[in-house]
Amino acid sequence: MKTFGFWDYVILTCGIIILIWALLKSFGIINSPIWTEMIPYYGIGITVIAAIYKLGKFKQFMNMKFKHIDFRFKGIEKRLDKIENKVFK
Repeated sequence: MKTFGFWDYVILTCGIIILIWALLKSFGIINSPIWTEMIPYYGIGITVIAAIYKLGKFKQFMNMKFKHIDFRFKGIEKRLDKIENKVFK
């Protein structure tokens, strides 16, 4: 089972807060001054930053995997070259 990291919790928390705020605001329960109405926008900003960070980590992970696969292919090519040399000589 995969565990959640810090940025996963940041994304989930901000998304839930924005959803709850939007529901309460749409039902008229929250009547707030302008400066407090900006709080969800900060939440959206934090969520976007966290998502970009996670995408960067994923890209870094994929690059590492591709380098590993490329290394393995080079090893297989060397082995095949040895086999071809033995077969055709």
